[in-house]
Amino acid sequence: MDYTDLEKKLNIQFKDPALLRQALTHSSFANENAGAEDNERLEFLGDAILSFIISEMLYKNLHQSNEGELTSLRARLVRGESLARIAREIDLGNYLLLGKGEEASGGREKASNLAAGFEALIASIYLDSGLDSARRMIKRLFGKEIGNPDISGDYKSGLQEITLARWQEVPTYRIVSSSGPEHRPVFKAEVLVHGNVLGQGEGTSKKAAEMAAARDASSRLYNSETYLLNSLEEGVMGGKDYRHRESRKPKKDVKKELAAEIIPLEKPEVEVIGKRKKKQEEVE
Repeated sequence: MDYTDLEKKLNIQFKDPALLRQALTHSSFANENAGAEDNERLEFLGDAILSFIISEMLYKNLHQSNEGELTSLRARLVRGESLARIAREIDLGNYLLLGKGEEASGGREKASNLAAGFEALIASIYLDSGLDSARRMIKRLFGKEIGNPDISGDYKSGLQEITLARWQEVPTYRIVSSSGPEHRPVFKAEVLVHGNVLGQGEGTSKKAAEMAAARDASSRLYNSETYLLNSLEEGVMGGKDYRHRESRKPKKDVKKELAAEIIPLEKPEVEVIGKRKKKQEEVE
């Protein structure tokens, strides 16, 4: 297959065309063609490179955003659906090498194949031309979204993306207390994954309290050294993305992993949404 048009779209000329070919080789093609190497290892590396560069871009461009906002935005940008959309913009599906069965089942349009191919493509550019080349391509493709981000404060959605990617679990919320006068109550909420408390927050409504808890959890996960080290080891800053490889890895012992990694909540910083002050509060 000729990749000249793709290289023109990317404004990159590969020194080692074999790297580009491997990046676009689906496992189904490798299984049917002896000697062909699939793109899964490149996908693993590209996953980490993409997350690092997106994190760097967000940090440099969004000076007023806090950790929770940056974490949520990064999760939205690197999720499988977003990567598949960008892959479609450069017609990446047309260049994928697929097995006969995968081709017949519409594999060129599958979001999982497109996202995996895009991550592998980033890794191939990094290995062929270095980090700066990968950074330039990512800036060109993601620049508009990072330059005009939708910072809506939807921390619950952002946290859910993180926990699904990291532990394949959806967070749950519970209201643990309420205080204040009847006409102006203050609710305290906790967010949990598999029974473990990830964060706490307060607000003048139950919804606001849950949002504050999600924000607190996002910040804690972002700051957890163990979480970052494990994420880097698996290939992602912010959690390994299993959205397009769920069949490749067994489900983790989530309870055991969380127990080992969860961040202590002895003195959380609790933000009251709807109020301007922050306070330190002992957890009973």
